Amino acid sequence: MDFSLAPNILFYIYGFPVTNSFLTTLAIGLVLVIALWAMGKKMKTVPSGFQSIVEAVVVGSYDFLSQTSQSKKITKRLFPFLLTTLLLFLVGNLVSYLPGLSAISYNNIPLYRTATTDYNLILIISLFFLIIIQSTTIVTGGLLGYIKKFLNFKGPLDFVLGLMDIIGEIAKLVSISFRFFGNAFAGDVLIAVLIFIFPYILPLPFMGLLLISSVVQPAVFCILVLIYVQMSVVEKTKTE
Repeated sequence: MDFSLAPNILFYIYGFPVTNSFLTTLAIGLVLVIALWAMGKKMKTVPSGFQSIVEAVVVGSYDFLSQTSQSKKITKRLFPFLLTTLLLFLVGNLVSYLPGLSAISYNNIPLYRTATTDYNLILIISLFFLIIIQSTTIVTGGLLGYIKKFLNFKGPLDFVLGLMDIIGEIAKLVSISFRFFGNAFAGDVLIAVLIFIFPYILPLPFMGLLLISSVVQPAVFCILVLIYVQMSVVEKTKTE
C-alpha cells in the first residue's frame, strides 16, 4: 500500500516531472472538454434526455450559488470557474471507483491517482481563488483601502488587528485547501487499510460514506470560495 503524500513521478519531459496525479488531471480535463464540446454541438432548443439533466444541474447549481452569495453579479462572474473546478474534482473522485483502475501501472507505478489527493493541485487552485478574493477587495474598496486594512498605524490596537487580518487571509487558504486535501487523502488511506485487514464486508459502509464525501467535498470547496469572495466585497460599493 502506498500512502505517500507526494504523487509518484512517471517520467520527465525536458526536466519537468510528470506525476500520476498530473497525468490523471490532464486526462480528465481533456475528456470533459471533448464531452462538453460534443454535447454543445447537439444542443436542442427544447431539451430532452441527458441534455435536460445537465441543464437542470447547471441551472440548479447557479441558483444555489446565487442564493448563497446573495449577489447575482458575483455569482455570474465566478460561476464558470467554480463549475469547472467542481466538475474536475467531482469526476476525478467518481472515476476512482472504477474497478481495476488502480491496477494499471507504468514501471510499477500506478497511472491513476485522484487529483484531490495531490496537495500541489489543490494549493494552486486555492491560490488562484485567493487572488480573486484579494482582487475583489481591491476593486471594490480601492488599493489604498486594501493596504490600510492590513497596515493601520492609527493606534496599537488597530495595528494588531491589521496583523490579525493578514493571518485571517492566510487562514482562508488553509481552510479551503487543507480540509479538502485532508478529507480526500484520509478517506483513501482508511479504505486501503480496511481492505488490507478486512477485505470483504467491513469496508463497504465506509466506501459508501467516502462516495458521499467525494460528491459533497468539491461542492463545499466551491461554496467556501464563493462565500469568501462575497465577504471580501467592500460594503460601501456593494450594490447587490
